[in-house]
Amino acid sequence: MGRWKGNVRGLGEAEILVTAVRANGQVDGTMTFPEQAKTFKFGDKLDIVNSINHGVVQGSVLTIETALGGTYRLNAASGRLTGEYTRGTTMNVPVTFEKAM
Repeated sequence: MGRWKGNVRGLGEAEILVTAVRANGQVDGTMTFPEQAKTFKFGDKLDIVNSINHGVVQGSVLTIETALGGTYRLNAASGRLTGEYTRGTTMNVPVTFEKAM
């Protein structure tokens, strides 16, 4: 749980807020892109029409399927979430989110 801030190449500044992790690993919270004035809630399943992302924690890995399209695979270590954002076959960018105080 917590708040992480980072920058996603091609999308800009981003913030992940995880308010709870359920027993099945599913996360509750939001993912916000301030420059685009877009906030996506985490829900029980991916819902593009209603801007609902789906996030699951397995071990130290957080996987987020996004309503914008694409998937984040992030490893939690040392106050950071690091990994990649992939979208289709044309976009694969490294991402790092730092834990915010």
